[in-house]
Amino acid sequence: MDKMKNLIKIIAFSFFIGLISCDYLDVVPNDTATLDHAFSNRSVTEKFLRTCYSHLPDPTDPFYYPAYFTSRDEFDWGLETRGGNRPGGKISEGLQNTNDPFQNYWSGSQGGNSLYIGIRDCNTFLENIHTPKDIQPEEKTKWIAEVKFLKAYFHFFLMQLYGPVVLAKENFPLDASAEEVRVYREPVDECVDYIVELLNEAIPDLPLTLPDAASEQGRITKTIALGIKAKVLTWAASPIFNGNTDYKGWVDNRGKQLISDTYDPSKWERAATAIKNAIDTCHLAGLKLYEFNKYATANCYNMNDSLVQLMTIRKAITEDIEKNTGVIWATQEAFGSGKSGLSEAVLGDMLREFFPWLYAQDQNMYTGYYQASWYMGELFYTNNGVPMDEDKNFDYANRYELQLATPGDKHESYIPTGETTVKMHFNREPRFYADLGFDRGYFELATTAMNGGASFTPFVRMRQGEIYSRCLGYVPKKIIAYESASSQGDANKSYTAYDYRFPLL
Repeated sequence: MDKMKNLIKIIAFSFFIGLISCDYLDVVPNDTATLDHAFSNRSVTEKFLRTCYSHLPDPTDPFYYPAYFTSRDEFDWGLETRGGNRPGGKISEGLQNTNDPFQNYWSGSQGGNSLYIGIRDCNTFLENIHTPKDIQPEEKTKWIAEVKFLKAYFHFFLMQLYGPVVLAKENFPLDASAEEVRVYREPVDECVDYIVELLNEAIPDLPLTLPDAASEQGRITKTIALGIKAKVLTWAASPIFNGNTDYKGWVDNRGKQLISDTYDPSKWERAATAIKNAIDTCHLAGLKLYEFNKYATANCYNMNDSLVQLMTIRKAITEDIEKNTGVIWATQEAFGSGKSGLSEAVLGDMLREFFPWLYAQDQNMYTGYYQASWYMGELFYTNNGVPMDEDKNFDYANRYELQLATPGDKHESYIPTGETTVKMHFNREPRFYADLGFDRGYFELATTAMNGGASFTPFVRMRQGEIYSRCLGYVPKKIIAYESASSQGDANKSYTAYDYRFPLL
């Protein structure tokens, strides 16, 4: 608890510094760092709007986005030791600390960018948006709604990381006293209410769809805001924040309980209403669950129903944004190399690092460094729709024993006949085969498809002495596009990525 108190003091002090600082050089032309100039006309005001957007955390960065390596349950760096030297890796190895926290999105350090700086910029925008005279009222109203959404989202992102957070409803004046800036972290329930309040203010003034999707990709719409609202309320209803007795007694010196230890079923009702509203609005916007069309993709016309289902699950993530009817919100940029200014630019390319070695020549392409964990493979359900250890028809106790793939069985689409792999790779749900590549399993790519996608070659080989023996877990097939290519066994060919915009919702 003493460590937690120290961490609170550190991040609170950094928060104060962030809110009263005033550096607009990144948005003001001609190096004129004044608010009057930053909002003097539509052109420079739009630049400030883009600055507010620029604070969105980047989910295409494998090392510095919190969701990937911090617990090593979803992704792992295996034998690539440099992964453990990155902030996410250090957290997973139990090296997080209070003096200089890794992936610090509160005050901004060790791989995290301060989202309170982003909130400060949003507050500045909202305080000054009425200054320029050449912005049409409709556009001004839309911009205000976008920034209110961003302000809400930054608070939500912080809440997911830290639980109770400081609600930066407005910026402190530069002459604020020490007493004025001594603010408290608010209970999670109050954080949720404020975030939802901001979203409710923004939603009516956001467009249902983007007028020019090509040039405005990533801009906030009504469906995005409703989707995030549903997500916020689902978090609030979940056991993390709803009746979590692990935090019983976590009370500040005002006597406020910071995380509720009393279960409230009405929170689920509130979340369900928000989810239904988001789904209905998405349908109005023409969005629906993605379905793969085997006749619209080259060399896929002979795929059987199992493979079509596999491709539907997989391409729901990797399909072009223009074709993907299931994406509500995607990143503004595609995956790329050199994230976060890494000296090893290749290691910053998330798609490249997860691409498996299928041919001996692939070992020279700087691919295949990272993987999904073995633990992740255990979490998928059986083909009966229940966890492996709860399925009475699944041989859970012997799941690591080898089994032969025989002719005519229902696994021919996933495992070559005559090959052996562990029993837990048989009789699994469709998502398992769509999301993970495993030893002796096919890895479906456009360049390895045969006979119109009726079958694929080669399969993944991970055993000792084989091509991809460095992989100690699974290949995260889910995020690797079908259209990507390896060496194809030709030393003159190289890895070719198929970049796509990563779905956020």
